Amino acid sequence: LKTVSATIDCPLGIGAALTFSEGHPIADYAPLEGLYERVNASCTGDLVRDHFPETSFCEVYRQIGTMNEIRWHESGCGWVVVHDRTPPATPAADAPMCVDNVQLMNELFHQTGVDYDANVCTRAAGFYCSNVIFAAVCAASCNQLPAQCLADDNVAAEAHVTMHGGT
Repeated sequence: LKTVSATIDCPLGIGAALTFSEGHPIADYAPLEGLYERVNASCTGDLVRDHFPETSFCEVYRQIGTMNEIRWHESGCGWVVVHDRTPPATPAADAPMCVDNVQLMNELFHQTGVDYDANVCTRAAGFYCSNVIFAAVCAASCNQLPAQCLADDNVAAEAHVTMHGGT
C-alpha cells in the first residue's frame, strides 16, 4: 500500500510565475508579470470565502510586492488574474526609507571575492522576498515599509538562529 501526502513541504513557499509572450499587444498587462506566492490553500479565510462562496476548492496566489492575484475562478473552470489598480501610498518626504544590506546578504549567501554580487538584493528579490530573513536584509528591494525595516525583526532573527541549529 502506497500513501501520498497531500501536503507539499516547500521551505520557501509555493508559487507561480506569470509571463507573457514577447510582443504581447496590451502593455497594461506588464505589471501583472512576475512571481506569485500562494497565500491560501483552502476556502477558510474571509478573503477567499467572500470571492468563492459556492466552491470547496480554491487557491489564491498573490504577486510578491503587490496585491495582484491569481485565483481559481468560482465557476471551477480555470484561473483568473486580478489586477489591483489601487495607487500606492506616497511616503512623506521626510520619512526614513528602507535600505538593502548588500554586504550582509552576500555573507549569508557565502558570496565573497569573485562571487560577491553588488546587486544581490535586486537580482534575487523576486524569488526570495517571501523568506523572512531575505526580506529583512534586503528591505528596500522587498518593498518593506519603514515601520517594518526600522524596527527589530524578531521573526527573522529567530529564523536565522533556527536555520543555523540554535534554539
